[in-house]
Amino acid sequence: TPPAVIDPAYLIDLNTGEKTQLPKSIAGGGYAVSPDGTMVAYVSLDDARMSQVFIARLDGTDVQQVTQHGAFAPIDWSPDGAAIAYTSGWEEDLFNIFVLDLRSRQVHQLTNTPAINTAPSYSPDGSQIAFRSNRREGGIYVMPVLGGEEKLLVPRGQNPRFSSDGK
Repeated sequence: TPPAVIDPAYLIDLNTGEKTQLPKSIAGGGYAVSPDGTMVAYVSLDDARMSQVFIARLDGTDVQQVTQHGAFAPIDWSPDGAAIAYTSGWEEDLFNIFVLDLRSRQVHQLTNTPAINTAPSYSPDGSQIAFRSNRREGGIYVMPVLGGEEKLLVPRGQNPRFSSDGK
């Protein structure tokens, strides 16, 4: 089969409106720029054509595959840039939230429920992750980033994001 055609991605300067195309070495989707603005995380296909998280410098250098067991967008950087939260489906129809420590490359499974858990979003202080789930009544949940009790925030919702003050 021919390789997938991926539309170009751009960085847009919000002050000037100037668009800069990302290098072709950063081909994928679900882009998330690191908190310090030097790196981008994104989802693309590995050599086995499985969706994985990759990171690279914004100039297209230092491309690294950082997941091994599949991953789906959206993804989110921790506020300190040391970790990435993402969704992975280890079993058919079950998707959970995982956190990857970029220094040690250790992966921590955050959710472990028979449900579809997606769209992780770090709180501004990095202590919590909000996510969408279809369990029980479904909705937006929040839990400590190191694991622990999950709390239902709202019974319905899509792609949660914290406000800049975390409230």
